[in-house]
Amino acid sequence: MGSKPDIWMPIYVGDYLADTCHLNAEEHGAYFLMLMHQWRVGHFSEQSIPAITRGASSTSQAAVKQMLSTDQAGLFYSPRLDREKE
Repeated sequence: MGSKPDIWMPIYVGDYLADTCHLNAEEHGAYFLMLMHQWRVGHFSEQSIPAITRGASSTSQAAVKQMLSTDQAGLFYSPRLDREKE
């Protein structure tokens, strides 16, 4: 596989499903969109979440934000995704 991080990202299906078994379908979609955005662009602001999640409900956005960390600038990110990208 190529080394271009903007065209692929590793998905560990077992780990993903174990970490997200409590999410409903909309929440899965919102979370996965956030992960893909972080992979391509980097950490993201709270204001960008509605656009990243393509209009997912505020309830779904709130549910998946709890699964993310914030950096010193207050931007959201998945620490594991940062490690995988390194």
